[in-house]
Amino acid sequence: MDNSERLAKWRKKKEAEGGSIGHQSGTVDPVDLPEAPPTRQASEYEGPSAAELAAAAPGASPRRAGPVPPRAATAAARIDGDTRRLNDLLPDDEALAAQRRKLVETAYADGRARLQRIALYALLPLLLLAAYLGLVAPHYFQSYSSFSVLSAGESDAGPAGSMMGIGFGPQLTDSYTVKEYLRSAEAMALVDKQEKFLDHFDKSQGEGALEFYRDRIGLTVDQQEGIVALRVDARTPEDSVRFANALLDLGQAKVREIAAQIEEDQLALLKDEVEDSERQLKTALKELQTLQVARSEIDPRMSAEGIFTIINELETNLAEQEAQRAAILSNGLDQSPLLPRINARIAALKSQIARQEARLVQARDGNTVQRSIALFENAQAEKVAAETALAAARETYDRARVRGVDQRKYLVVIAKPMLPEGPTRSRLFDMSLALAGALALYIAVRYAMLRRRRDNDA
Repeated sequence: MDNSERLAKWRKKKEAEGGSIGHQSGTVDPVDLPEAPPTRQASEYEGPSAAELAAAAPGASPRRAGPVPPRAATAAARIDGDTRRLNDLLPDDEALAAQRRKLVETAYADGRARLQRIALYALLPLLLLAAYLGLVAPHYFQSYSSFSVLSAGESDAGPAGSMMGIGFGPQLTDSYTVKEYLRSAEAMALVDKQEKFLDHFDKSQGEGALEFYRDRIGLTVDQQEGIVALRVDARTPEDSVRFANALLDLGQAKVREIAAQIEEDQLALLKDEVEDSERQLKTALKELQTLQVARSEIDPRMSAEGIFTIINELETNLAEQEAQRAAILSNGLDQSPLLPRINARIAALKSQIARQEARLVQARDGNTVQRSIALFENAQAEKVAAETALAAARETYDRARVRGVDQRKYLVVIAKPMLPEGPTRSRLFDMSLALAGALALYIAVRYAMLRRRRDNDA
């Protein structure tokens, strides 16, 4: 839009507002005029003259000619003054173009400076880090192996149990136990003592040694199967395999130690019960032997059985003799010479029977057969009870040992460490290169967009 169009627009606006173009004060309202730094000289004014404006004023008739009225002349003069002041305030096209070029160049310079700061403070450090990791930092050979902790009697829960995360609880716990042990200071000291692990990396025992050791080995546990993956870094392929085998041996020794300790703790109580039963049996046998020596008989029950046998025989003979005497008397032979001898036999048999019965229930020192049998039976009952308790304790102990063997843990090596083909670059190197490439691409695209916008605006 040129100055003439702006002037026509302003004039229409003023006519719509008040019916006249000029203000009473003869000045133009600065709110209604656009700002423009460049000005033009009065001699360069090319707008309509006062006569033309008077002829174009409202109410003027183009057919009437003659002298201009004083009021119209005054209005025309005011219009001429306002027009000149308006032309002085409005910038020309060249000034607008120059100002636009300046704004475009300023935006281009700001965008380029911002990209330069990104390149300096972000891209350059990433490139330096990648250069250090690729050229200066040491590259290690990494050997990989895997193992799991299983028991002889372990049974899994099947595919459904594996997918749901059940059935491998103890196995997963054992895997984490071995993992934490291999990452401990104890394992580091043993590996360093056996294989000179820290000396291989020119590292000494002291502050930071444990963190360095943990950085050189990696242990990850599969949450589903409980399998532990072992990674070992070394400067040579052979040393990486050697260190990995040493760590696997330490893990196996630790699993056996834990299993033996658990089994020993579980069997300790049962072993004490077996020993107590053995002591009770020994005490019962000792009491029984003492009783046998004191009574001078191995088994009082056998002595009683012998006495009863003798009494039965004596009573049988007594019955025969009494039958013979009754037969003689029934025949009226009360004066028979056989009667005295038969009576003597009967009296002797009755006397023997009385003595044998006395042996069972009476004795001068109290050592009757009945008492001996009672003491013997008590001692025998204690012996039998002790033998039963000992047999039960031994059976429980044996079952516990078998169960302990079934539940004994073993570290099973699934994949042995193999010689690596070449050194492994750090993942940080790949990440830094990827980030640097992405950042360089972003800077290039943004710079191309800035140049294109500058060219289009120019």
